Amino acid sequence: MEVTSINKWKYYNIDRVQEILETNKKAIVILSGASSSGKSYCAKVLQQALSEENLNSVIISTDSYNKGISGIITDKVNNNYFYGKLENVDEIKHIIKDCIINTDFNEKFNDNNLKIIKTKIRNLINKKDIDLFLKSLQKEFSIINFDEPSVYDLLQTAKDINKIIENKTIKEKKYSKIISEQQDSNIYIEGDKIDVIIVEGIYALDDCLIKNIPSSSIVSNFVESDAKTLFLRRVLRDAKITSCDNCFTISAYFKYIVPSYINTILINKQKATFILKNNMNFSEIRSGTLYNTKEKIRVTNSNLIKNLLKFGKIVSKEKQRDIYFCGQDENDTKQNLLRLRTIYDENKKEYLPTSLVHKGAIKSRSDNKIIRPVNILIKEGDFYKIFNDENDFINSMKNASFKIDGEVIKTRIRLKIKNQELIIDDIKNQGIYIEFSNENDLELIDKIKKYAQIKQIEIKPQSITNTNENIINNRQK
Repeated sequence: MEVTSINKWKYYNIDRVQEILETNKKAIVILSGASSSGKSYCAKVLQQALSEENLNSVIISTDSYNKGISGIITDKVNNNYFYGKLENVDEIKHIIKDCIINTDFNEKFNDNNLKIIKTKIRNLINKKDIDLFLKSLQKEFSIINFDEPSVYDLLQTAKDINKIIENKTIKEKKYSKIISEQQDSNIYIEGDKIDVIIVEGIYALDDCLIKNIPSSSIVSNFVESDAKTLFLRRVLRDAKITSCDNCFTISAYFKYIVPSYINTILINKQKATFILKNNMNFSEIRSGTLYNTKEKIRVTNSNLIKNLLKFGKIVSKEKQRDIYFCGQDENDTKQNLLRLRTIYDENKKEYLPTSLVHKGAIKSRSDNKIIRPVNILIKEGDFYKIFNDENDFINSMKNASFKIDGEVIKTRIRLKIKNQELIIDDIKNQGIYIEFSNENDLELIDKIKKYAQIKQIEIKPQSITNTNENIINNRQK
């Protein structure tokens, strides 16, 4: 059954839970789905609803059973280079963890850390194998994928669930996304006080887990979202709660996360009783790291533009092409924009990508000012750290179920008259607009607003460029 209302979804689950508890000790509600689809949020909503029904629950996140970088990489090296025959693996993991735990993410296996690791494991690995082991650590870390099943100890997850079912007490697992490692916990879960176990995670419906817990106790759910929701939630979330920069997150998203979802997570959707569509809500699209405030007016008076260019100082002038993206099934995109900006390079005679930003819902105002949240996903200068060119980016977006929603071409002139800054945009097929970057000269701004709509001459798109060239030629004469 597919559900679009989280309110209905929680009651459907409660109904099944109450049915299961008529014949079983405990009920197990499983929430699987795409990374960043909102599984953790849904788990909390359900937990609150169960509490209102006088049912005690605990949330078990498979994320908490992440082996950590030291465990993930050591297991990869052992399996891929030593055929699973390395001895002292657990001790080696502990040593590596101690050596890398306080190092920035991108530097975990730098040369200095490898020297320290080499010194501390020399008695645990054959001398002839140490160099291969160290090189393999670097190799596996360079291609690390946090969204594959081997990252999580799903067997241990199942064991802990069974202990809770048997009314035993377990120690809660704790994983830090800041240091990307397991941490000690002093919290205990007492099984005899729990009625419902809520299990959430991208592989919560993986056979390795569900085949090792009582099937008669399970209510299975799959949470999914549109392409834009999944992408934005992942990038914005990781920027807040991990030590990874956006370049790493976005690169990993297209290289590993999307393929993992398509190849190893989506197949579990067929096991779900309930499928919840959980796209970005209004609260999410109103949040941002920056808030862009501007006032923009349309100009139909060509003489005004000529005078501004005549008496103002041109700070910069460039041709821009903005490409907008949306999900395959996304309808209203005006309040939730994802924009790639490209700038025309006169030498190469082509538009080159510079930045990727997200613009959220515009605040409701009566003074004509446009205030909306902005999240910079790829800042200027970083695009080519992730993608080879524009086509590489567009193909990556299409593979992640995005489509091009529109394109805007304009000539942008930044102008300064005394202390007042202006942006003049000549937008192809739309007209000319003036944006006030600041309000240092209110008298000038009032005059511009007054004369902007005088329809002496209806100006055509791209006329700024021609007007500007005439002014420059006149000045040269």
